[in-house]
Amino acid sequence: MRRLPRNTIPARGKPPEAGFTLIEILVALAILGLALGAVMVGLRNSATGVAAAAAQAEALTVAQSLLAAEGTSLPLGDSQTAGATADGLQWRVITKRWGSVADRQARLIAATWVQVQVTGQGRSVVLTTLLPGPFARGG
Repeated sequence: MRRLPRNTIPARGKPPEAGFTLIEILVALAILGLALGAVMVGLRNSATGVAAAAAQAEALTVAQSLLAAEGTSLPLGDSQTAGATADGLQWRVITKRWGSVADRQARLIAATWVQVQVTGQGRSVVLTTLLPGPFARGG
């Protein structure tokens, strides 16, 4: 077998050129497009999650504020109060005497069951607690 010198051109065509072929470039662009599409979906989902968390935090803040107001600016007793915030959140506060009449007569200190419900913007928060109540003994 005869060897050709290094700097000779093969008999059938042009010398090989350095670089990428059109197919290689198209495949690279397709892979890049798929990767960017996946990144965009991830960013969109992340932004949606942040907005949902902010709405949940706002509803929780309203519920905590209403619960803290019970017994101070809102009277304790068997009642139901409802309203809305400027941001469009709907809220409802339900208060009930805790225990039966016999239980309340036997205790020196009464308690009130309080539930605060806040809904809106696709979110819902419910907080429930017992507060010392102002009920007179025997009521």
